[in-house]
Amino acid sequence: MKRLFYTATRLLVVALLALTTISCKEDYTLPSTQTACQSAPPVYPNHPKAVLYQQVLNKYIAQGLPGVAMLVRSPENGYWLGAAGKADIASKTTMEGCHLQYIQSISKMYVATAVLLLAEQNVVALDNSINHYLPATITAKITQSHQITVRQLLNHSSGIPDYASDATYITDFLNNPLYPFTSDKYLGYVAGKRLKFAPGTDYSYSNTNYLLLTILIDQVTGASHAKYITDHIFKPLNLHDTYYLNEPAYPQPTGLVSSYYDRRGNGYLEDISKIQNQQVASMHGDDGIIASPYDVVSFTDAILKGNLLTVASKQQMRQFIATQKEPEKLQYGLGLHYFETDYGNAYGHGGSGLGSSCFVAYFPDEDITIFVAVNMGVIMGGPLAKAAEQLQNEVIETVLK
Repeated sequence: MKRLFYTATRLLVVALLALTTISCKEDYTLPSTQTACQSAPPVYPNHPKAVLYQQVLNKYIAQGLPGVAMLVRSPENGYWLGAAGKADIASKTTMEGCHLQYIQSISKMYVATAVLLLAEQNVVALDNSINHYLPATITAKITQSHQITVRQLLNHSSGIPDYASDATYITDFLNNPLYPFTSDKYLGYVAGKRLKFAPGTDYSYSNTNYLLLTILIDQVTGASHAKYITDHIFKPLNLHDTYYLNEPAYPQPTGLVSSYYDRRGNGYLEDISKIQNQQVASMHGDDGIIASPYDVVSFTDAILKGNLLTVASKQQMRQFIATQKEPEKLQYGLGLHYFETDYGNAYGHGGSGLGSSCFVAYFPDEDITIFVAVNMGVIMGGPLAKAAEQLQNEVIETVLK
């Protein structure tokens, strides 16, 4: 089964091993972890799998995961929302279903939706060159930018290198993990670099693509992409527990979980909340959103089976592509991962940061949506990362079997 949680490059893993006590929560004021859920699902009180679901979560907390939250929506039984473990270990705050989670690269789904909404308004044409929309100061940094289309940014077929895998970026991050990186700084790591392949000829996941899309939205709307996302996605869908750059409480809203990582892959958790929060807040488009499980599922259902997007936009979103090396394995659409599981195919997105791992997956044949978040990074490997991967698989099996 394809991993729904993101795995890091070996170079990044080596760099993270060198992080020292700055990863601790010293001098970091965590927002209150008491939940302040403004919206919650109408949970079915007699859900037939409630005991099974809770047993799965408890099992992996017993194996050492700090905390986990899970939401399942199905047509037969409505919503099940549950959690286990700790939202904050030091204060012994119990993880609850309303706690806010870092949703990491799931943020790309929101940016893709914003671009598709602009396309529906005829503000953006997906097959136009990005040079039509991005300022020359930006396109000058991107090799062959005139040959790259908006669609190719959306489905990662642009060939633009991933700044997050760049050795210089990793070195800079290692030297100063709390540095407030900007979009321009991130783009500097790929400026003038050769494309990995000719635009439109292959697939390679690159965070740079979605960083560029946020700049594109800024340009065509004459405002910030964050405001556009708030006004056209958060507000229409009543996502009261979703936070991004435009929300006043961001990046430390009440109810946000603490973050942990197993730096040496030996099962020992360290608090990395300070770095996690700073890094997420500096990422635009490729990451950055904080949300409750219910809000993530509500958004996912709205774009895949609701009316936020037109039928044509939803069809385009689900035009999945593959790599040249494995053309039979579908990978990515417009802001959507394609997941092959033992219990059916799904689409959605995974995400992972230094101190967070999550995924949302919609199974169209069953009309079931699943969201799972762990307040621990898995990019370092080790027994806890393995446990998180097994949790992913067991959740899907328990829900769909």
